[in-house]
Amino acid sequence: MIRENPIDTRWLSYLSFWEMINRINMERAKNNIMRIVEGVKAHCVIIYDHHILKEEKYKERFKEVYEKAGEKLMIAAECMGEQSMIDKITKENGLK
Repeated sequence: MIRENPIDTRWLSYLSFWEMINRINMERAKNNIMRIVEGVKAHCVIIYDHHILKEEKYKERFKEVYEKAGEKLMIAAECMGEQSMIDKITKENGLK
């Protein structure tokens, strides 16, 4: 066995499972906020506070939602005239 250098690959399928679950949850979140955006009157503002906003690429991943909503969709920080926490962190660390 030592000569064959076996590798335990069970963790790969475990990670793939969680990646799939995360994609499914991301799509659900995107579909749900899109339904809200479509159902809200034009003069209303939606303050979006969701754990997905803690993901660095949330604006890229929710691009269609932001395009559809325009200025109708804001996160709580933006509503107070500030940047989101993830935008602050990535900017401070030179990641953007």
